Amino acid sequence: MNNNISETNWAKLDALSESEIDTSDIPPLTESFFNKSRWWKPVSPLNALEEILENFGLAKLMQEVEDDEFLSGDAAYSYYQSLDKNKVNRNC
Repeated sequence: MNNNISETNWAKLDALSESEIDTSDIPPLTESFFNKSRWWKPVSPLNALEEILENFGLAKLMQEVEDDEFLSGDAAYSYYQSLDKNKVNRNC
């Protein structure tokens, strides 16, 4: 028997409605759980950087990289900063 093959009936599982899913073995979330949790707000400049790289800069950056080397976070951020210097609209 191959241990890498799932015997789960995924089609049946996907067809279940919320009310058909048995969650009785999952304990309720306690006040302690919520006291330990932390709320965080995504950092908008990082979100903008991601969008810029995906929409505008990724192809340019890939062309500039030689020998299949990965760009460092500093190199990507430097490119992001250069957009401001060149008056590129980063909020497209």
